[in-house]
Amino acid sequence: MPGSYGRLNCGMVGYSRTPQIDHGAGYYYCKLNINRNGLPCHELTQMKNLRKVQPQFQERIDKMICEILLNTPYYEFRKEVRGYVADVTRGQASYKDNMFTVPSWAYNPRHPKNLSSGGGYFTYYVSHELAHLIAYKKYGARCYHDFRFYKVFKEVCPKNYQYFELDYKKTASNYGIRKK
Repeated sequence: MPGSYGRLNCGMVGYSRTPQIDHGAGYYYCKLNINRNGLPCHELTQMKNLRKVQPQFQERIDKMICEILLNTPYYEFRKEVRGYVADVTRGQASYKDNMFTVPSWAYNPRHPKNLSSGGGYFTYYVSHELAHLIAYKKYGARCYHDFRFYKVFKEVCPKNYQYFELDYKKTASNYGIRKK
């Protein structure tokens, strides 16, 4: 499989575990570099969370990125960013590599926060990590959880899931994030 080509969702940069599947129009070819464990081999050293990638969720997170960015000014950004579901405690955004990880527990449909929101917690988590990368690209600086980050976050994250941010950062209310 190393060096093979596969078709990916939404014209995104990323990797597919099943490069033989043609998902139809609107997809493009991207070179795959997969190691013997089925992971992107040239990126393992750049972001340690990639060692714990859960490839069975790749198609879902690729689709989620497209859905989140669809009606925003950042839709073209989907071609530059890569997201992964990983077996980690918390997510991480890598500004240098333009990629992020989301913990697999946030994807779990039986997680209490997903049960209470119809799966919205995963959407929130992906939106949060995307907002970090978009804010960095837009403002040219790391915008951890300041007004620039929250300006992008409110544009990217669906309004009915933004309240999850208050569980993570209580100060988010200072930037217009409201309770459910």
